[in-house]
Amino acid sequence: MERWSTPRDVLHIWSFCAILDNLQCVKHHRRVKPPLPAKTDDHPRPAGSLKRLNPRPRAARRQYADGPAVRESRCEGKQLTRHPRFPRAEWLARRARILGCAASLVHEDERRIMLLHTSWGDAWQLPGGGHDDGEDLWRTAVRETFEETGLAMPEVPELPAVDWGVHPEGVPEVFALFKGPLVDAGSVEVRLSDEHDAWRMLTADEWAPLVPPRQARVLAAATGVLLGGRCPYLREAGHLADVP
Repeated sequence: MERWSTPRDVLHIWSFCAILDNLQCVKHHRRVKPPLPAKTDDHPRPAGSLKRLNPRPRAARRQYADGPAVRESRCEGKQLTRHPRFPRAEWLARRARILGCAASLVHEDERRIMLLHTSWGDAWQLPGGGHDDGEDLWRTAVRETFEETGLAMPEVPELPAVDWGVHPEGVPEVFALFKGPLVDAGSVEVRLSDEHDAWRMLTADEWAPLVPPRQARVLAAATGVLLGGRCPYLREAGHLADVP
């Protein structure tokens, strides 16, 4: 019988035995591992023991993406809303429509504010107007201010007030009032458009009896920002705490 006497032979035998022991352990572990209990009300399966499956079949998922299905939003097990699904074009057509308007607060050191008198009626307005397609509200304020007064806006946009309300025609409207140029009422050159025939600079308190109440509240809020306050978010020209 041949003897295994060299150190290399002994190392080979030891490695082979170690591999056999590991295989036996793995085999024994697989054999004695108990099966998962059946899922019942008294004995639910452990969390993570089953692969999570999409509860909706593939056909239902396609229908859900096309539109007829209804998606339910849930938070902590509570149903919040039901969102109908529509084709993209129909979804866009159903989106809420709002009007966007912007104006500038042309002012001077004494906190007097410039308003323009309309040529088509007896009304005083801030320089501004509605936004055009593809135009953000800052560009609207820059364009309208130059068209109606010939004045250039500052390079950095600042917001003295933002107001959310409803247009007289019943359409929701967002109004952004940007800080306009600081001018000297005695030397400023104003070039009016055909929409206006005069301009004046008064304080917010002086303008209050000459303008509608909503406009007077916006001017008062904007004056507070000129004095160092923060830009308020208004609803119907009133602070949220004061508006029901």
